[in-house]
Amino acid sequence: MSLSDNDIQRDGFIYGLEGFRAYPGPMKRIEGPQLRLMFLPKLTYQAQTLFRSNPGLVRCQLRHYGVQFDENNFSVTDAQLSDRPDLMMEKYFSSQGQPDHTKFGAGDVLEVPFDGSNPILPSQMMHAASQLIGLGYQQAPLGPPHVFMGWDTDAVADASRQYALREYAKIQDVNRTTIQRDMAVQELADREEERIKKEKIDKEIDKLVLTRRREYEQYVRDREEQQLREENELGAQREEALRENEKQRIDQEIQLEEQIQLEEQMELDEQMQLEEQDQLEDQMQFEEHMQFEEEEHETAMLEEQSTGRY
Repeated sequence: MSLSDNDIQRDGFIYGLEGFRAYPGPMKRIEGPQLRLMFLPKLTYQAQTLFRSNPGLVRCQLRHYGVQFDENNFSVTDAQLSDRPDLMMEKYFSSQGQPDHTKFGAGDVLEVPFDGSNPILPSQMMHAASQLIGLGYQQAPLGPPHVFMGWDTDAVADASRQYALREYAKIQDVNRTTIQRDMAVQELADREEERIKKEKIDKEIDKLVLTRRREYEQYVRDREEQQLREENELGAQREEALRENEKQRIDQEIQLEEQIQLEEQMELDEQMQLEEQDQLEDQMQFEEHMQFEEEEHETAMLEEQSTGRY
């Protein structure tokens, strides 16, 4: 992690915006109870994760707690490096990314096991090995994932083959034991199968008898239900016929009542028309009479006016 202009570094420690941390890392102090839970009685998954993200975990915590130590006593194990191919190459086969034959014996072979939790790690390890010219590498074709590396490609191939043969022998031993166990298990299974077959036949017979009895009982119930349904349907049809007859009678009465009301209304309308016609004739006679009187009055006035002049 790079330092900022405001960070202060001294005596294996650094102080800055991210707090007080120790080198290498840098890393903050972990409380004592939490450290005990992580490392005792065995290394926990949380501790393994911290180791992978920061190999200087132990040295950082020792500095935080003021414990003196010798740097030569600290080394990263191959198990810790199995998921860090770059560090594995730097430890055994390279210096600053270039092949270094002085770190590992010319005829020796490095065996790197993997726990199988990450299936791509063996491929990543072999890819890192392929970047170094002259370094032989090979993954065992059988057994748990193992990668073999070394400067002698024949020795690497032989180590991989020997490992595969050992794994094959283990598989054969397991297979023989498995076959013997399977034979004993098969014998017990055959006996159990015969017993189960007999019990099954007995159960089938009991089931057949019970089925026949239930079928007869169901037949009787179905017949009774059928008769009841037929009686109900017949009763429903009778009730429906009575309701239909009653409905028709009521409809006829309603139609008759409506016919009578219609005829009465027509008679009433005709009577009203006659009355209106009589009133109109009376009105016309009254108007003619009034007009006649007005004309006589006007005539009398004219005669009176004429007589007065003379």
